[in-house]
Amino acid sequence: MRRLNLAPQHLFVLIIIPVIAGLYWPTLGVLAGRWVEWDKGLSHGILVATVFLWLLWKRPCPSSPRKHFALRAAALGAGSTLWFLLQSVQITVLAEAALLLVITLAYTAWLGFVQAWRYKAILLLPLFATSVWGELNSTATVLSGFVVGQMVELAGITAHIDGTTISLPYGQIVIAEGCSGLRYIVIALALGHMLACLNYYPARGYWATMAVALALGMITNWVRIFILVLVGYYSQMQNSLVSDHETFGWLLFAGVIVPPLYFAPVRSAVRTSTQLFSLPLSHLLTILLVLSLGPIMLALSLRPPVPSAWLEPLRIQASAPPAWAIAPPMPQAGTVEQGWSDDSWVQRWQYQRTATKDKLVPFIQGNWHPDIACTSKQIDELGAWFECGAGERPVLVLRRFDVGRFNTADFRRAKLWQLPAQWMGDNLFSLTQWQQQCATANNCEQAAAHIAALATGQQ
Repeated sequence: MRRLNLAPQHLFVLIIIPVIAGLYWPTLGVLAGRWVEWDKGLSHGILVATVFLWLLWKRPCPSSPRKHFALRAAALGAGSTLWFLLQSVQITVLAEAALLLVITLAYTAWLGFVQAWRYKAILLLPLFATSVWGELNSTATVLSGFVVGQMVELAGITAHIDGTTISLPYGQIVIAEGCSGLRYIVIALALGHMLACLNYYPARGYWATMAVALALGMITNWVRIFILVLVGYYSQMQNSLVSDHETFGWLLFAGVIVPPLYFAPVRSAVRTSTQLFSLPLSHLLTILLVLSLGPIMLALSLRPPVPSAWLEPLRIQASAPPAWAIAPPMPQAGTVEQGWSDDSWVQRWQYQRTATKDKLVPFIQGNWHPDIACTSKQIDELGAWFECGAGERPVLVLRRFDVGRFNTADFRRAKLWQLPAQWMGDNLFSLTQWQQQCATANNCEQAAAHIAALATGQQ
C-alpha cells in the first residue's frame, strides 16, 4: 500500500483544507466576503483563519491513528450531509456551523480521535470568525443600554433613560445594534483563544483568559458609550465625536486590549517524543471522496423553482389599516392583501422563489415578534398569539407562517421547514396576521373566538 511521506498535519493543510475550501465554497465564499469587506463583526476573520492554519501546520501528530478509520470516515460523511441539508435551504448561520463541523471531522478522520481531542481548542478557533455571534447582538445591546444607563445615573447627568435610548437636554443618543459592542467582545475572545492556544494554557488558564477577554470587550464598549454621552452632554451634541465615533472606538479598544496581551504569561510546550510515520494514500483518497458527498448532493438538488398557485384571495374588504393595527414585518417583494373581515383586521403576504439561489423563507426584520410593545400569550395549532398595547382596549394578534404544506408559529421553525417543502416541490411561503381590539383591558375572549373562527375558515 502506497504511503505518503510528508508529515500528516502538513498534508492536511496542503491538500485537505484547500479541497474543503473549494467544495464548500457556497458557505465559505459568503463568509470570506464578509472578512474581505471588513464587516464590523468579522473584521478579524482573515487573522483568525491565518492563525488557525499556522497552528494546524505546527502542531505535530505524535502517533499513527490505526483504529476506527471506517467510523471516522462515516462521521465525516454524516457531517457533509448535514452541511448539504442546511446549505440547500440557505440557513447561513447553521451552514457555517456545519462547515466547522466538517473541518473538525475531516481532521479527525485523517489524524484520529486522540489527535482531534488533543488539539480541540485549535479546531474551535474558526468559530470566532463566523456570523453565529450575531445571534447575541440584541442581548448585548440591551445589556449595554442597562449598564450605561446606570453609569449615567451615577454620574448625575440630567438625562432620561428609556431602555437603549438616552435623552439629553440637547438631543438623544440611541444605543443601536451597531453599538452593542459585540464586535469588541468577539475580537477580544478570539485574541484570548489564540493566546491560550499559542501558549499551551491548561484548562484553568484558558477559562481565566477567556473570562478576562470577555470582561475587557464588554467594558470597552460601555466606557465608549459613556464617554460619548459625556461628550454629547457637555458639548450640547455639537462635538463631531457624537456622530463619527468609529475610529475612537477602535483606538479605545486597542488601548484596553494590547497591555493584557503584552503582559500575558508565556508558556512553552512540554517536549514529547514524536514518532515519524506516514499514512496510507488510500485514507487520503477516501477522505476526499467522502468530503465531496455533500457538495455533490447540493449540486444535484439545485433546480429552478416551479411556480405554485397563489392562495385563494381572502374574503376581506380592502381598506387602509386602522390606527391601532400592528404592522407585520412584510418585505417589499411578493403580494400583499389587507382589509376588514367583520371587526378583525387581516393581512397576508405571499412570496415565491423565482431563482435557484432564492430562499423560500426570505429574511424578515423582527421576524418572531410583531412589536416591542406586544406580549406573547400562547402558541397553539392556529399560530402564535400576542397581546399588544396597553390601555382600555389592547389589540389581540394571531400570526402564522405557512411554508408550502407546512405551517408554524415560529419563524425559526419556518426556516427549517424549507427543506422538506422544497424537496416536495412546494414554492409558496405566506405570513398571515389577524388582529382585533379587545372589548376591555381584561376581556379579550370575544376577540380570540372571532379570530380563531376566521383563522380556521382560512386555513
